[in-house]
Amino acid sequence: EHASECFADVCTRVGVRLDALTQELGGQDIVCVAHAGSIRAAVALALGLSAEKALALDVKNTSLTRLDYVTDRLRVKRGGHWRVVGLNMI
Repeated sequence: EHASECFADVCTRVGVRLDALTQELGGQDIVCVAHAGSIRAAVALALGLSAEKALALDVKNTSLTRLDYVTDRLRVKRGGHWRVVGLNMI
């Protein structure tokens, strides 16, 4: 029997991986092909949404989502922040 992963777990898993990629590849562009649930989780992280609230986001199949990780002099000690540049761009 296959146990499904709850969306809160997806958010946690995606957050851990995004943090690792940001550390490993900081300053580089990263292209990621992913399932809508993983994209929804990444956008939730960028916007500071709970898993429950993130379920309200509609991620279209074969669309493009762009997230930028921004660091500037004011935030460098805090590690920067995410910005949602676009969701469901074609």
